[in-house]
Amino acid sequence: MLTIMVVTTVLGIPAFIINLFDAPGSFHSIIIRYWAQLLLWLNGIKVEVEKPENLQAANPAVIIINHESALDIAMVLAALPIPVRFMAKKELFAMPIFGWELRLGGHIAIDRVQRKRALTAIEKYSPAIVREKQNIAVSPEGTRTKDGKIGPFKKGAFHLAERFDIPLIPVTILGAADLVPVRKRAILPGTARLMIDPPVKTTDFADLDACIEAVRNRMIEHKERYEVEKLSS
Repeated sequence: MLTIMVVTTVLGIPAFIINLFDAPGSFHSIIIRYWAQLLLWLNGIKVEVEKPENLQAANPAVIIINHESALDIAMVLAALPIPVRFMAKKELFAMPIFGWELRLGGHIAIDRVQRKRALTAIEKYSPAIVREKQNIAVSPEGTRTKDGKIGPFKKGAFHLAERFDIPLIPVTILGAADLVPVRKRAILPGTARLMIDPPVKTTDFADLDACIEAVRNRMIEHKERYEVEKLSS
């Protein structure tokens, strides 16, 4: 975890200063992707992307990701060639340098205890992200998996896609939990995989619950198939 702090400090200070004079979007997208790629490279982590052509529907879109590890954000930023803004727990925004960069870059701080505050933050920042043709990445599980399985989905991200009439692009993170084990501070070298599914619209389904179930089930299928492949290799 020391690597995360060192890389964040080295790149974060000049990025923070420049971002004070740079509209969120241009410079921030470049520097935060470089931060993520350098962080993964220093830790010996590679990310393979499957079906990247499904990203053609992005800009803007809601990117749905499962929450496997502490490096999920870095993996998505490093591997996806699209501008991404995250909805992330507010505690990350309180961190020196990294948290400042998140705020200046237009990411959305979510209060996981006070639901009204979370909704206020989404209402305040998401219109600008969509207007600037960026993409909002959300983990609808809300917290990192403890048992390796994909947990229940909250509705916030799906409401967002419905409100702005933009596509949802499911991105299943596979193998990250093995590289950043739960309750351990170690980061192990290896390869993770991002499986990108075709985009869907909330209007493709009878109601929002049906959309959520279909997206979650598809991601569970990828996860289960990956676990079988891992055991047989």
